[in-house]
Amino acid sequence: MINVAGFSEGAIIFIMMLVGLGMVLGNVLSGKIFRPL
Repeated sequence: MINVAGFSEGAIIFIMMLVGLGMVLGNVLSGKIFRPL
């Protein structure tokens, strides 16, 4: 990702943290919204 996207190594850590947090929050919220009956 450093060579392709042009991000620095320090930025990639925060980007991956945001992506992981987004995945977790998305799963939790969709689980609450689309709860089986």
